[in-house]
Amino acid sequence: MGSSGALTAAAFDLFCDFKNLSQLELKEKLAETENYFHGNSSGLDPLTIYLNKTILIDGPEIMTVDDPKFSGQFALANSDMKRNTKTLVAYYKSQVSKSKFANALIELNDYNEKAIHALLSSEMEALKPIMHSISKLQYQYFDYMIPKHMKNTWKAGLDNGEYSMKLSGAGGGGYFLVFGDMTSVKKKHSLIKL
Repeated sequence: MGSSGALTAAAFDLFCDFKNLSQLELKEKLAETENYFHGNSSGLDPLTIYLNKTILIDGPEIMTVDDPKFSGQFALANSDMKRNTKTLVAYYKSQVSKSKFANALIELNDYNEKAIHALLSSEMEALKPIMHSISKLQYQYFDYMIPKHMKNTWKAGLDNGEYSMKLSGAGGGGYFLVFGDMTSVKKKHSLIKL
């Protein structure tokens, strides 16, 4: 989703002559380029953009899968803010060694796995409580990465249960994923339907 991922994929497509690579090799090459923006990239954002496909990572294996059916329940909320990804990634890394944050990451990983399986199975009702849990956990442990003017909207969704918000990339600005009924979000932020 990130602009750095899009720029990396575009530059690779335009300037690289050695494109006949495995998906793992592609990911590694794209990560090397995106490192310029982040200092340490996984290569996943530019890979999914370059392939123009949904990717699924299962251990060391990278697979492309059919795009999940979103049923109009997902959108991106524009924060109308620029962000500095390097600063936010550095903050994230400084928190990882703290036990509460590390435990939250383990919990978040579990929710993410469940969300992926629900999406791939098109089980949108099962996805609703999972997205709420992700949103709640990120609001509690990643609040530094949520711009102040987005926090009330985020909290309102947690309180009323109509929608859930999630960080896209490093957070701190740019776009945020919204899942559910977006009527009240539309009043405050411009949305891009997915």
